[in-house]
Amino acid sequence: MRRLSKWAIVYHFAGQVLFAGVALVVLTAVAVVVAASAISNTQLLLVSLFGIIACLVSIGYPVLWVHLFGYQLDDEEIVIEKGVIAKSYDAIPYDRVQNIGIERSLLARMLGISVVHIQTAGSHSDSAKAEGTLPGIPKNTAQQLRDEIINRSDGRKAFGGL
Repeated sequence: MRRLSKWAIVYHFAGQVLFAGVALVVLTAVAVVVAASAISNTQLLLVSLFGIIACLVSIGYPVLWVHLFGYQLDDEEIVIEKGVIAKSYDAIPYDRVQNIGIERSLLARMLGISVVHIQTAGSHSDSAKAEGTLPGIPKNTAQQLRDEIINRSDGRKAFGGL
């Protein structure tokens, strides 16, 4: 099973930054209110502990998500495995592949990675609705992957799916 680039952790974490920022503001506000109301040290300790756990989860989840994401090009299909809490296994047959898109946002370009979108017959042209998405693929690997999938897809179609 092929894995994502380690830079995908940074890319995926950037999506979590907004959540972490909002959580930090809320926790800071709660801490100020708690301190102002002169509650017990135990309650203040619990609020602080909750804040620390929230920060650790917001940092640890992207690391686990990237580590557990994998994909493989089998003889007949592309297999994508993802998920931390709930695992998902998707198989996309080569003869259904219509288009392979490569997306590179500013952050992705800075990290040298790409997001590969696999669109199939019947899927929307919108990249958010792609049948399969491979985030955090190194730039050169993404281009090679696109070429390999297109070649396998064309070979299947040329021989009537055999």
